[in-house]
Amino acid sequence: MTSNPDDDAPDLYGPQTQRVLDLLFRIQNLRPEEARALVAARKRVKKADWEAARRGIWPLIRHIPRYTDTLSARAYVLLSSPGEEGIPAAGPPASAALAALIFRDMIGDSFTQAHYDTYTAPWRRALSPVHPDDPPLVDGRRWVPRRRA
Repeated sequence: MTSNPDDDAPDLYGPQTQRVLDLLFRIQNLRPEEARALVAARKRVKKADWEAARRGIWPLIRHIPRYTDTLSARAYVLLSSPGEEGIPAAGPPASAALAALIFRDMIGDSFTQAHYDTYTAPWRRALSPVHPDDPPLVDGRRWVPRRRA
């Protein structure tokens, strides 16, 4: 891996800017087997859950300038390396994880924790947490320790 040229970028994407740039860098350096694992993990997410997450994040994407089509396109371009089988198909789940990370600080009414977990589930299952504070996922749901009586 090479160093991330955007390491000293201003806060283009809100409070998660550095983590967003780090995730973009990680996307750029996906190995084919990681891309295949990401695609397989995306197939495990229910379509209805994915659509609900899309509806939850869409108002933020449309009205808040920190997420742009340019950023989303950049994720897709990074994943469209010719000759690397499976990497282009990793674009949708990687782009979803990126969008969720950008708006992580805005989890609340329209974009819920469940939406965030849905959009980041493929990445978290296949590769690693998207954010250091992300709890582990078990079958696509947040793992919550049970309290002992």
